[in-house]
Amino acid sequence: MQTSRPVLVLFPGAWGNRTHELATWWFRHVINHFKGDYEIVVVTYAGGSLDQYVESALEQLKDVPDGSLALVYSMGAQIARGVATTRPTLFKRVALISGLERTGVRFSVFLQALTFMIVPMLRTLVGRPLKLDTVEQVKRVFFQPLSLQVGVLVHARDLLEQRLIPEPAWPMLRLFLPGLRRRFPPFPCPVMVVVPQDDFILPGARYPGEQVQRVDVSGEHALVIDHWLVTSPLNNIATWFLLD
Repeated sequence: MQTSRPVLVLFPGAWGNRTHELATWWFRHVINHFKGDYEIVVVTYAGGSLDQYVESALEQLKDVPDGSLALVYSMGAQIARGVATTRPTLFKRVALISGLERTGVRFSVFLQALTFMIVPMLRTLVGRPLKLDTVEQVKRVFFQPLSLQVGVLVHARDLLEQRLIPEPAWPMLRLFLPGLRRRFPPFPCPVMVVVPQDDFILPGARYPGEQVQRVDVSGEHALVIDHWLVTSPLNNIATWFLLD
């Protein structure tokens, strides 16, 4: 890749990673924030396992120079860790927004998810893709469960109808099912983690074994698509990216 600007690689999360158009929609605020200073590469995932996701990402990044930067969302943290394991000098710094811990989704989250999305989870346990069926399920995962704001319901409905693509079963099982969860090696570079205080996926998140600078912020798992709440964390990330 020939570019006079530094490269920023974006790794999307689950349910929004199969096409460039969809991944770009999830990262639209991130892209607008950084596009003036960086050459931005948006990764998509192909295949039916986490290892295949990593392989497809590596293929897309084969021309990206070492010493680049990365910003990841949710499940994208695991794919970025897999990439960094194969190419340990690829990233100089990595920023996580609602990024999963190395061990995936906690057992307590798995149990809580069973209380309101038992049918999607059972389908996935027999090998069918994981998808959310109702606005309430979307709201519980991505937004505060007790929120009654009309705007939240509109956003949740839009996600359900247009922005959430079913995720193959095996990657999901390797993220959240006890006994199958995949533990990834730590990032070999400095990491900034942005953890929303009401994030359903990340209660009490910890990142042992990694060189972490943690930023706790207001918001939910959908922080990356909330223009108002994500702006301040993106400012922090932008300043941190410039450190030697």
